[in-house]
Amino acid sequence: MKTKATLLSLGLIISLSGWAQVFQANKGMISFFSWASIGTIDATSMQLSSAIDTANNEVVFSVPIRTFTFQGSKMQTDFNEDYMESEKYPDATYKGIIQTKVDWKKEGQVKVVASGTLTLHHISKQRTDSATVTIKNGEISVKGNFIVATEDYGIRIPEILSKNISKEIYIMYGCLYQPVCIAKK
Repeated sequence: MKTKATLLSLGLIISLSGWAQVFQANKGMISFFSWASIGTIDATSMQLSSAIDTANNEVVFSVPIRTFTFQGSKMQTDFNEDYMESEKYPDATYKGIIQTKVDWKKEGQVKVVASGTLTLHHISKQRTDSATVTIKNGEISVKGNFIVATEDYGIRIPEILSKNISKEIYIMYGCLYQPVCIAKK
């Protein structure tokens, strides 16, 4: 997981010129839930990696699909094998730009809008979502939520279950970032 977080940061650094301030989160949280006739389907991963380049407002996220844990092992197996095909499509990623002007040195809370590409189940889609950025004591935290339609990302729900499982997934996430000073040669 450390390697993936490092790669995320390096991806941001490529576009930097001179000194820049990059903030990195190695252990964020992401969870989701969906309605089903038998109850809610929910899972959580504590391995959401992210980085923010405050020089150009670029933000990236990545989570290994297999790190989502469910209450029941059968549901977790079905999720990985039948729905997400996590052997074939191991990660979900997002790369975007925070559109809202943020003073990264000023403490406080800011509602932001980001536009970018979410890649899930090997399908990439442009989207615009909002989040809350909190800056305090030199650290940045980001919290947000959004909805994903299963059909947009080729996630197939068997016809026999399609009337009993929601086709929309509600996703919530949060990361606490630490500063990482980077110099480009």
